[in-house]
Amino acid sequence: MPTQQEILDYGLANDQIAEAGERDAVGLIRTGLPWTTIVTAYPDTIAPYISASEIISAQWYEDLDPASGFVVDLDDIEPVSRDSLENNMRWAINQNNPEEAIGRSANRQVRNGGRGVIESNARREGVMWTRQARPDACGFCRIMATRGDVYYSRSTAGGYSTTSYHDGCHCVAVPSRPGSPYTPPDYVKKWNAEYAEVSRNVTPKEGQSQILAYSDAMQPRGPGTAYPGQ
Repeated sequence: MPTQQEILDYGLANDQIAEAGERDAVGLIRTGLPWTTIVTAYPDTIAPYISASEIISAQWYEDLDPASGFVVDLDDIEPVSRDSLENNMRWAINQNNPEEAIGRSANRQVRNGGRGVIESNARREGVMWTRQARPDACGFCRIMATRGDVYYSRSTAGGYSTTSYHDGCHCVAVPSRPGSPYTPPDYVKKWNAEYAEVSRNVTPKEGQSQILAYSDAMQPRGPGTAYPGQ
């Protein structure tokens, strides 16, 4: 099974790539070039970091169960379109803080490159994956982590999306492979107990979805924590 240290090391490697992509995305805005030039330059700026995240995720996936002989297929990954990336920059430059907006978005796009490799190849291999959140994760990610290794499709995940990662999310997708089954970290036991209590006692406010009500109730109450999407 992958050790928690191996999962942590993989997450930290993704942190470095995502943060480098974030810096270059913010740096692009700081060039002072015309907005049209910045928009068209953004896909080429962030693409190498998305690719790097995909490559280390492919290697990590294979290393988890080398005896299986399974070979990761990167060609099966649907790339983020140039139009989508350009539209993302257009959105960012119209926010109150364009640098913060594109930085957080770029960080998520890079991480999603690696997540996509894990998720796509887990489906090819016919195995489930889990969403491992860090100990200081937001309430939404804590709930997603309590699901365990059920992620394969929305149906197997009990109706939850398999690809809902918000800006600022550090969750990693961890496959539960035949020769390397997944065991969650000890702190998830506390979240399981909290979720059981929340699901019994929390009623969504008018107009509020159940998942957001539960996420709010499980939100860590400390300085610097953020809700999904913030």
